[in-house]
Amino acid sequence: MALRLDGRKCLVVGGGGVALRKVRGLLEYGGRVTVVAPVFCDGLLTLGQKGEVLLLEREYGENEAADFDLVIAAVDREEVNRRVFEDCRENGILVNVVDDPERCDFILSATVKRGPLTLSVGTQGTAPFLARWARERLEEMVPGHWESMAVHAGAFRKAVLADTILEPETKYQLFRRFLETDWEKILKEGGESRAEEEMRALLAEGRRPGGSSGFPE
Repeated sequence: MALRLDGRKCLVVGGGGVALRKVRGLLEYGGRVTVVAPVFCDGLLTLGQKGEVLLLEREYGENEAADFDLVIAAVDREEVNRRVFEDCRENGILVNVVDDPERCDFILSATVKRGPLTLSVGTQGTAPFLARWARERLEEMVPGHWESMAVHAGAFRKAVLADTILEPETKYQLFRRFLETDWEKILKEGGESRAEEEMRALLAEGRRPGGSSGFPE
């Protein structure tokens, strides 16, 4: 499951390196992030100076979590983590207490993004270092052209689903044909315009008369 955080108010309690990683993850998905801690690491100070997050240089306040949609507790003090967790429970707010899977309503997976395509790796909170390692391996493995391919896949799906001529089975086969196409070669040799031509050709082939699907078996 993935949460849409566009414009959502997110609170991170903690000012160290772990909090910084969580903040970056929330920002990547569009969250409006506030960080509260007595001291902030350099990375968080930089984000604050850029105006990307709101930094509150103090201790976590009583029932402060109630003002937010999602909360992450990333401190090494059990009493603070417990207070944050209990406040969230009382107010029905999603909470993640770092390194405490039993107090997590959600997990921030390690992700690899290529445009609209997101690949996530997680260990259910049991070994985040392993998830980060796996993400680094994925970064090396995922081809660069997948970003453009993902963008075109979204446009192609929209066009196929909106087409009132195509039969349901034909639409399924069109999606299959899209995936079988050598997009790396097409994008390398002809760029975006060539990719758009290829998608139009696939749609035209799907509408071709002479068979229920328009495609050869």
